[in-house]
Amino acid sequence: MRDKSLQIVSLSKRLESIVELAGHGDTLCDVGCDHAHVPIRLLQNGQFRKAIGMDVIEGPLGKARGNLELYGMTDDVELRLSDGLDAFQEGEADTLVVTGMGGTLMRGILLREPDKTRSFNALVLGPQSDPDKVRAAVRELGFSLEDERLIYEDGKYYPVLRAVVAAQHSIDPQQRREPDLQGSRSAGPALFPPEIPEKLCREAEDLFGPVLLRRRDPVLREFLVRRIAVLEKIMNSVSLAAEGQRTKEKAGDFPPPTGQKVFGFTREEEESEESLMEEDNRLQDKRQSEKRQPGKEYSDKEYPEKKHLEKKHLEKKHLEKKHLEKKREIEHSLEVYRAALRVFLQMEAIAGK
Repeated sequence: MRDKSLQIVSLSKRLESIVELAGHGDTLCDVGCDHAHVPIRLLQNGQFRKAIGMDVIEGPLGKARGNLELYGMTDDVELRLSDGLDAFQEGEADTLVVTGMGGTLMRGILLREPDKTRSFNALVLGPQSDPDKVRAAVRELGFSLEDERLIYEDGKYYPVLRAVVAAQHSIDPQQRREPDLQGSRSAGPALFPPEIPEKLCREAEDLFGPVLLRRRDPVLREFLVRRIAVLEKIMNSVSLAAEGQRTKEKAGDFPPPTGQKVFGFTREEEESEESLMEEDNRLQDKRQSEKRQPGKEYSDKEYPEKKHLEKKHLEKKHLEKKHLEKKREIEHSLEVYRAALRVFLQMEAIAGK
C-alpha cells in the first residue's frame, strides 16, 4: 500500500529531466536503477502504474528495497539483479530508462540484445559521457529522437534523450539545409551552412543532439562557446610545444631557463645531445679509418654513447608523433564544435535582419 503522506521523493535536476521525458505509460523498466528514486517518483506522479528496477550490483538494490518499503511501493516496483537487460523479457514494459553510466556502456546495453530494446515504445537515456555513441545506437536500432535536454548541474553538462519508434520523427538529410526560424522539430535539424560537409553535420548532430540544435538550446550554446575556448587554448599550447623553438635556442634567441622543457627535452639534454652527435661523428670517422678485420663485428658495447644517442632520437620522434596526433585530434574537434556553433550564429544573424 502506497504511503501518500510521505513527501515526493527529491531528485537532482538531471533526474528531474529523466522523469519529465519519461512521459506516461503502463510499466517502466529502469536499468541501473540505483536507489530506485526515479521509479518511485514516476509512480508518485501517476505517470506509470508499475515498474521494474534492475541493477548489476546487489548493494544499490538493497538501498532500493529500503526506499520501496519506506514509500509503500514494494508491490508496485519489482527489483532484479541484472546486467543490462539480461533479466528482462520482451513485452514486460513499454518504456526503458537507462541513466547513471557512460555512453560506451549504455550503447553496449542497447545493442547487445537489440530485439529486447526494440520491444519498448520509448527510450529515455542519460549518458554521462560519449553521447554521440548513444545517439548512433538509437538510430541503428530504428528509433528517432523526439526530445532532448542539456542539464547543467554541479559544474557539468548532462544530455538527456527521449527516443521513440515513429517514422514522422525521422530526419531527411536534405532538411539539414532548410531554414527553420521557429526551431520546430518537424522542419528537421538546425540550419547548417551549405558549405559544411554532410559527414560533419552528422557528427555534430550525434555529438550535440539534433533536437537541441534545432531548438537553438541556450544551454548548448553556452557549452559550445566554453568548450571552443578550452580547445583553442589547448591547441595553442600544443602548437607552442611542437613549433621550432629549438631553432631559436640554437640561434641564441630567448634561450630557455635551466630545466625548462623544450619539445620534450631540457636545455641540458639538448646540449648533451649535441655533444653526443659530435662524439658519434668522431667514432664514425674512427671506424672508417680502422682496418677492419674480416668477420669482426663491432657491437654497441664498444660504442655505448651511440646507443644512448639513438635512444634519445627515438624518444624525440615518439614525442613529435604524439604532438602531431594530438594536434590533429584537437583540430577536428574544433571543426565539429564550430560547425555546431555556426547553427546558432547564422540563425541569430537571420533573426537580426
